[in-house]
Amino acid sequence: MANILLFADKAELGEVLGKKGHKLFSFTAKESALDCASSQKLDLALVEADQPAGMEMMQELRQLNPDLRLMTVTSSPSLPSLRQALSLGVQEILFTPLDQEELEAKVTKVAKATKRNLKDPLAF
Repeated sequence: MANILLFADKAELGEVLGKKGHKLFSFTAKESALDCASSQKLDLALVEADQPAGMEMMQELRQLNPDLRLMTVTSSPSLPSLRQALSLGVQEILFTPLDQEELEAKVTKVAKATKRNLKDPLAF
């Protein structure tokens, strides 16, 4: 299972992932989340882009750890925000309302890619 930094107000994200056995570090405060990201070995970060600091959080996570896998969740996708997320190297963009099976499948896919990349830095 994956070590996941969760930066979101949506409690159901944590509930779904926790039931699947992932270790969650869940935050709504940016500074606390960044402290965790600098002190824990994380497989990926799942950031709610709709939060006021969502995009900023992804930028700071990317600066802190350029290899960290990023996923984002949004309820109001706009082309500029999607472009910004992709420019930050987000591997998966999920749209609400979320399907629980889709969420788990995408988290598993990104987490497995992370472990594979640790063995082979050229693998995607």
